[in-house]
Amino acid sequence: MLRSLFQSLVSLFKYSVLNIDPEKTDAVILDVHQPIVNRTLRMLLISFQMAGLDVYIRVIPGRKALSIAKMLRWHPNARLIWVPVISRQNAILCTDNPDKYAKSVFLKKIYLHFDFSPVVKLSAGHYAFPYIMHPQLYGEYGEHNCLEKYRSSQRTLRILFSGNYNKDYANSCINEVCGKVSRYEIIEHLRKNPEVKYISSVDEVQNVFTGGYENSVVLIDNRLRINQASWMKLLSSADFFICAPGLVMPISHNMIESLAIGTIPLTNYAEWLAPNLKNGKNAVLFSSLDELDHSINEILQMNNDDVLQLRQQAINYYSDNLSHGEFMKRVLDYSDNIVNLHVINEDKKSVVASMMN
Repeated sequence: MLRSLFQSLVSLFKYSVLNIDPEKTDAVILDVHQPIVNRTLRMLLISFQMAGLDVYIRVIPGRKALSIAKMLRWHPNARLIWVPVISRQNAILCTDNPDKYAKSVFLKKIYLHFDFSPVVKLSAGHYAFPYIMHPQLYGEYGEHNCLEKYRSSQRTLRILFSGNYNKDYANSCINEVCGKVSRYEIIEHLRKNPEVKYISSVDEVQNVFTGGYENSVVLIDNRLRINQASWMKLLSSADFFICAPGLVMPISHNMIESLAIGTIPLTNYAEWLAPNLKNGKNAVLFSSLDELDHSINEILQMNNDDVLQLRQQAINYYSDNLSHGEFMKRVLDYSDNIVNLHVINEDKKSVVASMMN
């Protein structure tokens, strides 16, 4: 515990600045008042980084500042700033507290709303903030720079699922609030199918890359954890990936990762992306376990030309809607001085509240 505290204090000193360079014109001042989880904050930092923008996070002394400082080793574009910022005509303000800055002047004002869900209505000047790949894939492994490599990978199996699916993934938030068949239910259903291939050893995983083409559903044992360093290679070995709901909300990082490299999503939560995925165009959709079985049978009988067309459309969807650098540039190019971003906060209470709006 003392060692962790010491590391946090070192990071606090290392990543703090006294003020923003007055000549800097590509700066974002990020001032968030609502409690949000660090992964949500990282989504914002990654998006600004992809757009080539430096971020100055307004913080106050406390445990949260220590937590943020410790994670900044993965975000070279971000620094902590402790002094209030009133106005700055050559900087972008990004905040969830518009009243505080109502009379302040900035190059652009981005107002954050941590309320995104399929029920949110987006009017002019309002944008759904795209979800990201797993944060480690950007900061630790730089996989966002290798998408073309994975898009051209040789595919060695038709349908894949890998990831955690313990009983925690069967919960009332997914079933009752979001109205989805849970990940646990989906994978347990498939495990009972004798035609589904179940992998439970490292050697069997390696055979995925070295064996012949497997026209079947392949499930990797939940106890066999795939390191993030190897994840994109594994994902790019499949034509389709079963993008089942996550733990506290339907959308998961593996959906974005799949679309990014053209591994076609087989999913039941298309409406959690904006715009929605379309069945038979850039994804294969289902809503019940019976529909899942039907979709799998269709996929296993699909010809190569149809698979290639779906793959390209999945990649196009990612490029048009989920490429964070391009998305942020579109936001900043909006004609008005004020724009609104609707963001998912990865917290159960936030998800429930957003679905009840």
